[in-house]
Amino acid sequence: MSIKDSIQLAFNLQCAGNLEQAYDLYKDILKVQPGNASLYYNLGVICQDRQYMDEAVLCYKKALDLDENLVDAYFNIGSILYGKNLYDDAINYYKKALEFDPDSADINNNLGSAFKSAGLLDEAIFYLQKAIDLDPDYDSAYNNLGIALKEKGMIDKAIMNFEKAICLNPESTVARNNLALANLDLGLILHDKGALDDALSFYNKALEINPTFPDAYYNLGNYYRDKGFLN
Repeated sequence: MSIKDSIQLAFNLQCAGNLEQAYDLYKDILKVQPGNASLYYNLGVICQDRQYMDEAVLCYKKALDLDENLVDAYFNIGSILYGKNLYDDAINYYKKALEFDPDSADINNNLGSAFKSAGLLDEAIFYLQKAIDLDPDYDSAYNNLGIALKEKGMIDKAIMNFEKAICLNPESTVARNNLALANLDLGLILHDKGALDDALSFYNKALEINPTFPDAYYNLGNYYRDKGFLN
């Protein structure tokens, strides 16, 4: 079998989900073509799919040594590092990916999420908003932006973004739970200010969104206690 046919077979095996066979075949081909960046990249994808994250990073880096224009390799390394909570390193790789593809909503979203996790909220909001500008139907970006805004103390705007995320993806339990939490937070702020009846509306809203939300029930109990309804 020719090298070209072997590469095609390895790719077909990879697409069919036969990752172990594809992995072994790519390794064999690389013994003959050690300078093929695409083979290292594909091998990295297989390693990532098989949760061999350290090996995946090594393969992606080898691919980049051979071809520094592989934007997806930068992106995938960033995602692996993000999953390891190495946010500063992830940011660097996402930024590099963005240099090659500045109009990618996915890269902007992931970069914004990495900034958010690193506690750099202004940068997070900037890139997450850019992701939404590039793809107005990107429900995950709205959810992530909502989290950043909430952590920034901009709860009203956070709620708007969580609601938009749910509108775009009604099955998003993550956005729904975040929306419930944001309403609870508003209720707590009002409660602390003595605006108990206003707080009640937000506690009820949180429970309407998530009927099994224990913190909302706890604070609803505090509302009735502070109103003197002890029974």
